[in-house]
Amino acid sequence: MASASLAWRGRPDGRHRAVAHRGLDEALAQARRHRPEQLRALASWVSVPSVSGDPGRRDDVVRAGTVLAGMLRAAGATVRRIGVPGAPSLVVGRACGRPGSATVLVYGHYDVVAPGPGWRAAAFRPVVRDGRLVGRGVNDDKGQLMAAVAALDGWRCAGGPPASVWVVAEGAEEVGSPGLAAGLATLARRVRPDVVLVCDTERAADGVASLTVSQRGHLDLAVRVDTGGAPVHPGRLGGAVADPGVALSQVIVGLSGALAEEGRRTGGAPGHPALLRRTDGQVARAAGTRATVGPGLDRRITELPALSVLRLTADAGTRAVPVRASAHLDVRLPPSADPAAALRVLRRIARDAAPPTVRVTVSAGAAHAGHEALPAPSHLAAVDAACRASFGSPVRLVRSGGSLAAASLLASAFARAPLLLGLGTPGGRAHGPDEFLDLAGWTRSVALLVRLLASPHLRAPPVGRSATFS
Repeated sequence: MASASLAWRGRPDGRHRAVAHRGLDEALAQARRHRPEQLRALASWVSVPSVSGDPGRRDDVVRAGTVLAGMLRAAGATVRRIGVPGAPSLVVGRACGRPGSATVLVYGHYDVVAPGPGWRAAAFRPVVRDGRLVGRGVNDDKGQLMAAVAALDGWRCAGGPPASVWVVAEGAEEVGSPGLAAGLATLARRVRPDVVLVCDTERAADGVASLTVSQRGHLDLAVRVDTGGAPVHPGRLGGAVADPGVALSQVIVGLSGALAEEGRRTGGAPGHPALLRRTDGQVARAAGTRATVGPGLDRRITELPALSVLRLTADAGTRAVPVRASAHLDVRLPPSADPAAALRVLRRIARDAAPPTVRVTVSAGAAHAGHEALPAPSHLAAVDAACRASFGSPVRLVRSGGSLAAASLLASAFARAPLLLGLGTPGGRAHGPDEFLDLAGWTRSVALLVRLLASPHLRAPPVGRSATFS
């Protein structure tokens, strides 16, 4: 296990200190000049199959962290690794800014999900196709994290970043971020950032960068029903025995109905002039032939609770009525919901929905709270100015139905609501086949981060002053 020591010895190397600061234009020019080699480094990094959900790939996950550490050192950062329980080490890079400057912490992750079926090419042999880099992890999250590395390298060539920068990357985000809270607690004893950036979301649209101002909470549930006894012949005793598959279906319907009723009681969240809402037609088109009907689809997928059935199992191994059935459920919660309280309620509902002779157990895997906060006005102004200069359009605020454990953990560790800055390609097929990163958007994202590090508005407002929707 890597040492948790944070004895940062010295500043970045002498070459970094010796070059005079030459300003934003030079940093932008250097980032453009080094774009080909940074993209080659990204492709090489993507070729490392760092699938955190596969125990057989643990060495590859560790190797991906080692590659990132090397790239951060090349970009002028001092690098340490923080050992965390139950997960690969955090990779932490630190680049010192000018005296008295703001401190910016950038979070990302270097693990990926398994490729799955449907790829036209090998998932871990990235290729450029039609202006896109295609490969597992190019969008979620290696490409976005690489944009931060490339921005830091641009500033290295211009004499060093104006702001002090800490890059923090974990290797277990895709499996619920085990150990991240402990690692951040260790880091929080050493750094109190003015700004916390999370680069693990997508842009609102082509040419439009976004800040995600809310995410739903998440419960990963395993539901099991057990009728007791032994499997029986369906022709002899079918109808006289409790069927675990039917009982499980009743439980799922009960849970789904309870969440739908909770959604009807949930009031609408206040808006904001820059908040981007998708129309029902836009959401329906994204859902394709599986689109549901009814109004308020954007609110359904960003603010309201939802239940999805990911896996069902009921099999005796023969043509008999089994005694057990199980389901893997994904439950999304409103941004302000307490996951622990929600789990207690859902367990009670599951017991009540099942027949009295059936034993029901509900266990939670990943469970984390949502995120809901408006950026401080000064931070919003800094991001907006960088977006206008880099993308030619203002930043848009968006709500997301997704869940990111790191958002609430970062807020707790550093007493700062993080800025979820969307740099990923819209519709870039994260977690799906042929995941891709649009290279033009990535280039603009690098420029955005270069500019953001030079903003005079990064100093933090007083702790606890971040606006919320409630």
